[in-house]
Amino acid sequence: MRKYTAILCCVFLLTLLSQAGNAQAVELSATRIAEIQKLAEQGNINAQLTLGWIYYVGKHDYSKGIVWYMKAVDQLKREAIDALRYEHEKYRKTK
Repeated sequence: MRKYTAILCCVFLLTLLSQAGNAQAVELSATRIAEIQKLAEQGNINAQLTLGWIYYVGKHDYSKGIVWYMKAVDQLKREAIDALRYEHEKYRKTK
């Protein structure tokens, strides 16, 4: 089930990002891409999504694009689980 959820999230993100702009209109320097990649490797979700878009839409390197999208999805799931855990604990303390 998790696998399918992650795949659906990626498809949704890809759809949004592909509609966000024209790949030819966005030209990033190699230096800027390296900066984004460094942030993505450090766990920055926005950088991971951006790098996924750069590879998937801009460079048509679909496998690398999906890898970065999946890393962002995994992090977003962890954040959602942590938020749910926090709210559950808060709820339990009020009962």
